[in-house]
Amino acid sequence: MPADILIVGQGIAGSMLAWECERAGFSFEVIDSGDGGCASRVSAGMITPVTGMRFVKSAQFDARRRLACEAYQSLSAELG
Repeated sequence: MPADILIVGQGIAGSMLAWECERAGFSFEVIDSGDGGCASRVSAGMITPVTGMRFVKSAQFDARRRLACEAYQSLSAELG
């Protein structure tokens, strides 16, 4: 039986989507090329607050940082 959801890429976004699918009870499959030079493997899911040529704080960074911290803390608590 095919999965409900196909996730292409298991970087930080694909991994978090897979985790949420697991928690919601969806069947899913993750495919990934395993490329060692991709952004998530190089930066390890690091959140960068500044972007662009002028190195200004990203729009909505504070809200996104709060959500990311909550997600990572929840994941840490569930996995021990």
